[in-house]
Amino acid sequence: MRRIAAAIACSAVLSLLAWSWAAAPTSPAPATPGPVKVAEPLLARLARHSAFTGFDDPRTTLADALELLSRQHEVTFEINERAFKFDQVLDVLKLEVATPNPLAAMKDVRLDALLQKILARLPVPSGATYLLRGETIEITTGEFLRREVWPDPERGPFLPLVHASLDNRPLAESLRELATQSGFNVVLDTRSADKGKLAVTAHFRNTPLDAAVGLLADMAGLVPVQWDNVLYVTTPENAKALKARARQKPPQQPLPVGEPQGETTWLPIGPPGWMIRAPKNDAAGAGGM
Repeated sequence: MRRIAAAIACSAVLSLLAWSWAAAPTSPAPATPGPVKVAEPLLARLARHSAFTGFDDPRTTLADALELLSRQHEVTFEINERAFKFDQVLDVLKLEVATPNPLAAMKDVRLDALLQKILARLPVPSGATYLLRGETIEITTGEFLRREVWPDPERGPFLPLVHASLDNRPLAESLRELATQSGFNVVLDTRSADKGKLAVTAHFRNTPLDAAVGLLADMAGLVPVQWDNVLYVTTPENAKALKARARQKPPQQPLPVGEPQGETTWLPIGPPGWMIRAPKNDAAGAGGM
């Protein structure tokens, strides 16, 4: 009898414990940490290809365009207001980018190329462009860009700026990347094809194309030569011969100042040797200055 009572008592205790365990709140299992999302570098986002639906509404402003690009590509823009005020543009964000013609859709375009297309539509006297400031894209003017990158106004050529992060990349591939980004012609001498396979490492931001190409070429013992609108990367010996050949070319004869050309005449403008065709009545007014 005692054994039965004891068994009943033990059974009751076990049932009570089981009920308390079941009723006790269970602490949640520690969450398994997921992969941490690392922001893609700005240079990679600028080189990102995507489709662009275009701007059809003529009232689309620069503010609208930058907001769209910011959302789609996770980039941050800043406006250099001082630069635009220097160009007599008081509120650049209100300028329209789809006037007088819409900006057509594109199936595959890099962000940097699209941004340049949009900025090229702004009626800014010295032109609108951009510089990279850390992980921010600064919208500025051509005048302020030149003052920062080329302080000497007589220095040239003023080739496009490039932004690139090249880690142990073949020279030929790196030159091709700079050419694609800048829209300028960069050619590697086929006789230097073996050197084109050499790996180079460089990080460029707001760098003139000729400076970037020159540094990469130097890493492989080569030299760039500008030939019209081409940067030709070749051997030092061939570069010397090409420069000597260029010096032998007869210089272009300047057009005669003020000589009538039908209903127009040529007037000097800007640096020495630069001229502009103008109507005769404008020429007469200019001559009296």
